[in-house]
Amino acid sequence: MKDELIKAVRLKQASEAAMALTKVAFLIEEVDRVEIHCDPNNYASAAIPSNLGYAHEATLRRRSHWPDGTVLDSMVWSLFASDFPNSPASQLEIQAFDAIGRQIPLHG
Repeated sequence: MKDELIKAVRLKQASEAAMALTKVAFLIEEVDRVEIHCDPNNYASAAIPSNLGYAHEATLRRRSHWPDGTVLDSMVWSLFASDFPNSPASQLEIQAFDAIGRQIPLHG
């Protein structure tokens, strides 16, 4: 039970971090596309972009590796600026600050 709770908390933290970074990418950096890459065998990681409205573009074979040299496939998920308003990430309340503590305005 304790392990399941820890996993749930970590997934929630990872989801919120992905939401915040997505929002920063679109509203501060004003990019057109954000990609998330993850191991297709890590179902919890793959659920994050799926739940945020990212589209699964491809699973690239033998694209990355562990430090021990084990070769891994990589899932590629993407979200475009035009789709961002419909993403749950757009609803997250965030504040952004620069390196000296000045608040950065959000565009959009």
